[in-house]
Amino acid sequence: MRATQLNIFFIATAVARAAFADGQCEVALEGALSGSAKSPMSRGAVATDYWMTTEEQRRAVEIMASIGTKDPAEKQKKVDAAMAKEPHFRLLILNCVTDVARLTFMATDASTYKDIPFGPGKLRLGPALNKTKGQVGTIVAIKTDAGHWQVQGEGELDIQAWDVKHIAGTAKVPLTSDGKQATLKATFDFPCKSFGKCEK
Repeated sequence: MRATQLNIFFIATAVARAAFADGQCEVALEGALSGSAKSPMSRGAVATDYWMTTEEQRRAVEIMASIGTKDPAEKQKKVDAAMAKEPHFRLLILNCVTDVARLTFMATDASTYKDIPFGPGKLRLGPALNKTKGQVGTIVAIKTDAGHWQVQGEGELDIQAWDVKHIAGTAKVPLTSDGKQATLKATFDFPCKSFGKCEK
């Protein structure tokens, strides 16, 4: 079973409540939009198979398989199918929720561990729900009355550190709305804290 990116987005952001004191992200808007804000790391800010044990991955898949599936046999079938694929749960999700914008990066469903390896590197950003291998889908919600903005073309996610201690880097996302252009720039540094493979 492979959950859709939007389902995971809503689940991930719904649990973004209590903040960690030692992780944060920052968003800055340029062009037709302006403003900047920092936010402490929240629960649900990061999800990645690379930080999870096999058992943690299976538990996460079981939660997703329970959505809309009441029959235990059917649920088990979905879980087994997911664990036979890669990624088992999710290659990478990053959430940054600030007073200026809410930002989510999600590795596309077509991507495998080979396409997005564990470690530093530059990844292409595109619209959410696209099917390009090795690309990261992007959801942006601007928290102003500036209208509806969407991702335009490709941006870049520059992961400068990604290990069992933390994930840190920058992102640049081109945006458009009714012919207007803007750029969202983000920086983030989120510690590995809540998963079994994190450095203790």
